[in-house]
Amino acid sequence: MIFRFITLVILALTIGFGFGLPNAAAQDRGPIGDATAAPKKLPRAILAHAEFDGEHPVKLTYKNLTLTVTSEPDEDPEFRVPVVTGWFHGHEVFRIKIDPGRDEPRTYVYVMNLDSRASFPQVVLTYYWGGAHCCMTTKIATIDGKKKWHVVDGDVLDGEGYRFLDLDRNGEVELVSVDNSFLYAYGCYACSFAPTNIKKLAGLRLKDVTHEPKYRPFLRQELMEMEQDKDYDHASSGFLSGWVAQKALVGELDNAWRVMLRTWDRDAEWSTAWQVTQDTPLDNADWWSAWQMTSRITGLNPERLPARCTIAVSIDKCPRDKLRPLSFPEVLAPHLLEAGYISADELRRLPMQVAAVPADTSKGGAKP
Repeated sequence: MIFRFITLVILALTIGFGFGLPNAAAQDRGPIGDATAAPKKLPRAILAHAEFDGEHPVKLTYKNLTLTVTSEPDEDPEFRVPVVTGWFHGHEVFRIKIDPGRDEPRTYVYVMNLDSRASFPQVVLTYYWGGAHCCMTTKIATIDGKKKWHVVDGDVLDGEGYRFLDLDRNGEVELVSVDNSFLYAYGCYACSFAPTNIKKLAGLRLKDVTHEPKYRPFLRQELMEMEQDKDYDHASSGFLSGWVAQKALVGELDNAWRVMLRTWDRDAEWSTAWQVTQDTPLDNADWWSAWQMTSRITGLNPERLPARCTIAVSIDKCPRDKLRPLSFPEVLAPHLLEAGYISADELRRLPMQVAAVPADTSKGGAKP
């Protein structure tokens, strides 16, 4: 039974989710561009860069820092892993090795200003290790006040990973990406829209600065680009989920929620992963394991289940015939709270039915 379920999951995900880029990441919006292509245009805050093609060692020197990029054999003899070694004033100060390996572990290395409080610019390593819709790994080497170097882990991101942009033009680069928790969550992968996320290096940690007021003009620009994309269905849950979150980032949650409730396509299947679980002929005892497996395959948070139990037992003990499916808004609202787009007070006042929505008299209410 489980084997049959896995087969059905893979088939459904291949057809239903698609294997393209999500729309929010499909455009060439950053210095890396295609994960296997050479950088085209770099922000001025990027001081030096080098590309390792996976075969030929590369050496990069910037002032008193020398970097070498090579590869070493992986546990699988058919693959190799990239290795970046840094020497500062002639002394080895860090060595970064990234798993898993590939047959050609193409890697990009940058020297850039992420945190000007440090006495020397940072080294940024990006490595695409492959997989369906995944994954770009980022490592950051930075020096502290005691002249000791540390390696900070960036997020492991879908597709192209971070965009390196000096958004406030202060000479420091922000790391711009999209919230990967929206990918797969409300529709197929290729039709998923995800809200913008901005991070900033602060000492030895990456700080989420998306909500800082100075970034709101950039967030509005991102919103405008999202709304102007006519290639995708603006009534789909895949679009509306990311759009509502992006609108919340610029202070327009109420308007966006009203529009979402009016325009959401109720006839469309919005949770393919849940539908796969429901369509698989499992008994009451097996559905929870099936949902957990589907969630892991699709990268979803298994706790964000699009159903609730109608009897007083924990959800993992709930008989399948006692589950009540939740609507798209009922799942989206707590997701927005969990991810920090709305407050608990805002969650409590959000209506879940279109009949409960007051008439929208604000300008621009017809969007998206």
